[in-house]
Amino acid sequence: MTLEKKFVDVNIQTLDPELNVPPPPKIEMRNIDGSPVDPSEVPEEIDMQEYRKKNWDMWCRISIANFGFKNRFELRNRVRVSEGDILFHKLKLEAEMYPQVHYFIIVDGTPNKIVKKDAENKMGTRLIEYVNEFHRLPYSCKLEDKFYKNGNVKIIYTPTKWDEFPIVISKEKGERYNIEDLHEFFNDLDTEKDNPSQQPVPKNKIAR
Repeated sequence: MTLEKKFVDVNIQTLDPELNVPPPPKIEMRNIDGSPVDPSEVPEEIDMQEYRKKNWDMWCRISIANFGFKNRFELRNRVRVSEGDILFHKLKLEAEMYPQVHYFIIVDGTPNKIVKKDAENKMGTRLIEYVNEFHRLPYSCKLEDKFYKNGNVKIIYTPTKWDEFPIVISKEKGERYNIEDLHEFFNDLDTEKDNPSQQPVPKNKIAR
């Protein structure tokens, strides 16, 4: 499964106008003689660096082709994605205990807001296709060691210690792919060890 990548805007405030994302506060800086620096002269990069020390304000991406995971790339930016990729945004301000997480899927080159369960359902379909194609589980996936009477299985996708996706694949979905026993289908498979989204580019592929 090879998908063309393209750049899309990922300004969370534009994608989800109901979410109140505060701008980074201007940092007070002083000259050597102690006089204040005009806030308009403080580079935005310095403001953002200070802001990120105290707040979570980031995007993550799951590549639907191979479950490669890209973590903590900056918001208010553009990101290179493929059709069907899953993006999620985390926002936790200094005074809050837990982050707000918002999920999006790329459809026709545009991020569309979804809920986490929709993302997991999309990933469940891709899991079957991936195993049929490569005869192994994609990166960071593990079959839950539990039998369900209804014939379902659960694959746990854990790309980081903070992010976990319990992907339930129904017996009915398996039957659409002519799979009679999902547990047998996913059992005893090796798992891709390397994160495809972080693998180095081969030297002969580097532009000179």
